[in-house]
Amino acid sequence: MRGEILLILVVLSALVSAYLYISNSTYLPVGLFILALSLLIISSSKFIHTASKIGKSLGLSDYLIGVILIGFGTSTPELVTSLYASYQGNFEIAYFNLVGSNISNILLIFGLSMIFLNSNRLVVKTNLLKTESLYLFISAIIPIILFIKTPVDSIIGIIPLLMFIVYFYINSSDGMERIDEMNSVKLVDYIVLVISLLILAFSADQTIIYLKETAKVIGVGLDLISLLALAIGTSLPELVTTILLARKGENQDILLGNIIGSNIFNTLMILGGSMITSYIVGIHSLSIQSDILEISWIFLIISTIALLLMYLDKEVYREDGLILVLMYLIFLGMVL
Repeated sequence: MRGEILLILVVLSALVSAYLYISNSTYLPVGLFILALSLLIISSSKFIHTASKIGKSLGLSDYLIGVILIGFGTSTPELVTSLYASYQGNFEIAYFNLVGSNISNILLIFGLSMIFLNSNRLVVKTNLLKTESLYLFISAIIPIILFIKTPVDSIIGIIPLLMFIVYFYINSSDGMERIDEMNSVKLVDYIVLVISLLILAFSADQTIIYLKETAKVIGVGLDLISLLALAIGTSLPELVTTILLARKGENQDILLGNIIGSNIFNTLMILGGSMITSYIVGIHSLSIQSDILEISWIFLIISTIALLLMYLDKEVYREDGLILVLMYLIFLGMVL
């Protein structure tokens, strides 16, 4: 079902782009941006499916698959686009992409998943509660602390990267479990994994190119279009995955782990990686100037605290999902 939805998205965006090209429309960059983003999403989906299969064959628990393979895997579009943006000297795109993704993950995606949940509540069963709570809070404050005063030395990005390594090690050592029957993984699975990553790299490059052109065409800043259009677009794998998991009502730890793992990955790996990439290409000083920066920070903190309260309570209800989505609509109203 998920693959069919993403394939339809690619076909529709290709048809729109072809029409804009034939009609010689000034909005052609918009269509090409959507097409590149759609290709990015569908190749990411293939990567997630294959990585999950490999993870199960290694004996990873459902929650660990949700946090590391699916949660991190669904963040692959954010990772690739952010690294490409930083490589091209556009760290601002990477920064607002990850901040916007973290906000939309909690308020929009997790909120919608609770609304579509096949029962009235989600029960948190995982025993990794304390570790996840700590790192989830860190994922909200790191982007603020590092850039509350600018300019910032880009080499500082090594700090969140090291924190990610520690987080990964903790989860890897605590999240293993014995599985009697393991899925068979063939050579073709590893080939599919590599090919999907190559397509991701290409589509990410094109997404950044046409993102800039789209911003010029519709007359908005790179900060706003990265915070909303790019962030929501690259978060579509999380959206599709979490809603499908919510409707099935199975493996709810994977559903929650997907959101938490994605946000932690966005902050520690993507922010750190983007800063180090900037340093490697010779940009040793990073500065972010935007009218929507403070509003983004406020909603990043608010959304994270809201999820933490629900998480620590160990029960999340459908009404909570409605509140989260309403908060996202308020956020949109304040930044637009």
